[in-house]
Amino acid sequence: MEKVKALFSDESRQRLWNWQRVKYQWFLQRDYFCAGLGCAAASTLTHPLDLLKTRLQLQGELRPSGTYRHVYRHVFQSFRDIVKHDGVNGLYKGFTMATSHQLLMNVIRLFLYEKVNRSGVTSDMEENPVFWRQALSSVVAGSAATVITSPLYMVKVQTQSQASEAIAVGWQHSHNKARWGLWNVMRGAKGNVSMFSGATGALLRMSVASSTQILCFTTLQPHVAAAGYTNCVSNSCITATLSSIPVIVISNPLDVISTRMYNQEADVYYKNIRDCIKKTYQREGPTAFYKGAMVSYIRVVPFMAVSLVIWNYTKQLGIDLQQLSQHDLSVDAARKHAEIMARINEGGAKT
Repeated sequence: MEKVKALFSDESRQRLWNWQRVKYQWFLQRDYFCAGLGCAAASTLTHPLDLLKTRLQLQGELRPSGTYRHVYRHVFQSFRDIVKHDGVNGLYKGFTMATSHQLLMNVIRLFLYEKVNRSGVTSDMEENPVFWRQALSSVVAGSAATVITSPLYMVKVQTQSQASEAIAVGWQHSHNKARWGLWNVMRGAKGNVSMFSGATGALLRMSVASSTQILCFTTLQPHVAAAGYTNCVSNSCITATLSSIPVIVISNPLDVISTRMYNQEADVYYKNIRDCIKKTYQREGPTAFYKGAMVSYIRVVPFMAVSLVIWNYTKQLGIDLQQLSQHDLSVDAARKHAEIMARINEGGAKT
């Protein structure tokens, strides 16, 4: 009975709280975890736009303009038809894989970049940052994260494309649940392409997008600050909004290619990325490479805003927990010191 009471004593509860706090503090003091958490939260908010972007990129696949019905014309009409045929849940198809992909990819990408940065590779002999080394390190880290999380992105695309017959576009896979879709992809079930089939396109997209975004972001940020937007969140959001224009112009064709490579039926449509580019250009024309570009741009602003706010909040929470731990340590030290002095005084009084 005494052991049971000891489990629920004040000392045991305090010990448990300290352990939980140390555990969360370890995570929240890592920038890569905070950033991954922020991107996952932003993905939750912007998922309907991401789903619409995927379906626009698959709409009219390998069919000349004018020979197919435009199921998705603009954002509001598209959302209305999706809710009409698939319900509100239809806007969040592929949600589990999308958030998992954002969390895991950004944690891996920023973790690798942080390790490379701390090793001194991105600096010169005088420890001054070198831009081209930082850009190259960002590309390498992003490429590694893209390859590792490729199966998650594939299942996300395939699940997002699933819809009722009236609004279906692209090849329709039969994933009842996201986890079963991942299992089917990993074991190479019939009708599923290799889990790294679209990784080449995604790899090129990530490399081009990362280097372009870093260049544009670092160039525009001082000018935005000079215009009076010195707050971290507002400055980053405005800079991201402006820098995303060249990023989408350059990377959207690669995004279309990787989406189609990921969603095809067991290499029936395209043999490789070169074949995908050739067939898309010959049958649909150059404008096909910019399907879904406007929706991608609309998605950037809320995505950046939410991810930055969550990132700043979690970082501040980690700092607060660290300060609280230091305060508790100082309180404990003062209490122990007082106990020792009390014992010394008691010993002196007895003598």
